[in-house]
Amino acid sequence: VALTALDRALRYEFFMIPTWYLDKSWVAYWDMYGHPDPLPPYATGVLDFWWYDAERAAALKAAGAL
Repeated sequence: VALTALDRALRYEFFMIPTWYLDKSWVAYWDMYGHPDPLPPYATGVLDFWWYDAERAAALKAAGAL
C-alpha cells in the first residue's frame, strides 16, 4: 500500500521534503517563471510576485524538460 502511494506521488511529480524546523522556506520550480529582482521591501511572500514566462516554458519544452 505504501509503495502504491509513493508510485502515485512520483507519477504526478508531487515532491515534498518536510522541513518543519527550518526558519526558511525552500521552493523548487521549473525555470519558466519570472520574478522581480530585488523583491519589494514589504513583500509578504516570494511566490506573490511571480509570473508565467511563455518564452522560458517554450525553451524547456524544446529541450525536452517538460
